[in-house]
Amino acid sequence: MTDRSYIPLICMILCVCLSGCNKNYQQAAKADTMEQKYERARQLYNNGDCMKAIPMFEELITYYKGSRNLEDAYFSYAHCHYIERQYIVASYHFERFNQLYPRSGKREESSFMIAKCSHEQSPKFSLDQTPTLEAIDAYRRFAEQFPGSPRIAEVNRAIDDLRLKLHQKAFDNAMLYYKLRDFQAAAVSFRTLVEDYPESADVERSWFYIVMANKLFADNSYTSRKKERYEATITAYEEFRERYPGSGYLAELERLHDNVTEILEEIATTSQNN
Repeated sequence: MTDRSYIPLICMILCVCLSGCNKNYQQAAKADTMEQKYERARQLYNNGDCMKAIPMFEELITYYKGSRNLEDAYFSYAHCHYIERQYIVASYHFERFNQLYPRSGKREESSFMIAKCSHEQSPKFSLDQTPTLEAIDAYRRFAEQFPGSPRIAEVNRAIDDLRLKLHQKAFDNAMLYYKLRDFQAAAVSFRTLVEDYPESADVERSWFYIVMANKLFADNSYTSRKKERYEATITAYEEFRERYPGSGYLAELERLHDNVTEILEEIATTSQNN
């Protein structure tokens, strides 16, 4: 018999052993008292085997309904869902935990986990950012409820991380307007961006595009509206120069400024002649 011929036999023996172990585990679980099941569920939870712990906690929650023992079991049950990445379910149970035990010593941690569940549902920046906004709101509610919490520094870092994602989304949207040659919408979007995210590393670049979008919007305007829109371009340029006097974008914008100044002089001359 070759070495390979033993493989089916070995697999069959392993299956029998595993089946026997699983059967023994199920029989032991059925034979346990509720106190033993609680200890077994806690052990599984502590070992990270949450898929086995969840059904046991569910049985315990039903059994201990109205009992003090339910508090720890229910919190662990909610946390098991978080560990298994079932964030919507976990968030629901943490919320329910806070409703059932408003004076619990675990209320702070439970409230933090609600925010964490929202954070985990935040998608990459190119997708709809509604979950990101919800996560930021959840962290801010936590900070308001527990201003002295040692987790505040972590909360602030999480909010910064989420706001960066929102900024990336806003910048991406503004650039899309710019590329589609909707320069008015681009100018408004970039200005909103710098007002909403002044701490962003992209603020200088956003200001550059504010000036550029204003110029291109003026170029493509009706003759009757060109003067005011070129003047808006000059104002945007002056704001940029004041904010970033040493910017690498300044040389390009100075040439733009000179061109707009010439255009405005031509408009003024034409207006006088008429």
